Amino acid sequence: MRYDKELLTDLLKALPAWGLVPEKFLEFILVAVEMFAHRTGGELLTVETLHEAQRELAAAFLFAFKLELFPYTDFDDLRQKAGPFIDIDRTISRVQDWKQQAAAVWDLCEASVVTPNQETVMEDALEDLRARVVIKKLESYLTFS
Repeated sequence: MRYDKELLTDLLKALPAWGLVPEKFLEFILVAVEMFAHRTGGELLTVETLHEAQRELAAAFLFAFKLELFPYTDFDDLRQKAGPFIDIDRTISRVQDWKQQAAAVWDLCEASVVTPNQETVMEDALEDLRARVVIKKLESYLTFS
């Protein structure tokens, strides 16, 4: 599967807690694959192909960042036990809201004399840098478009 760098960057910025606990990691992976599937026109519509894409993306993150899934034995165990408690649609809605709000703020700044303060600019630059570092590490394991 080919992954979109722009979409992955947005997800990394909107869901920054992906590496803190296994359940947040699972939420990130499930939402990422769902959004990639929609962006590609639904080529991953079967449960089997969605699960395979989830495993592929999870494996890349787990290997590149040496993440631990304790107390779960592996990604499939995590998905089976914690997956039913994750509301993918709600999280996708949060990501879309975040993206719209971020775009609205920058559009407002461009259209008026309002400028973001230095802290806001630095936070945005830091989020972009973090996302680029993550994507750079993942390039050894995933194909990006």
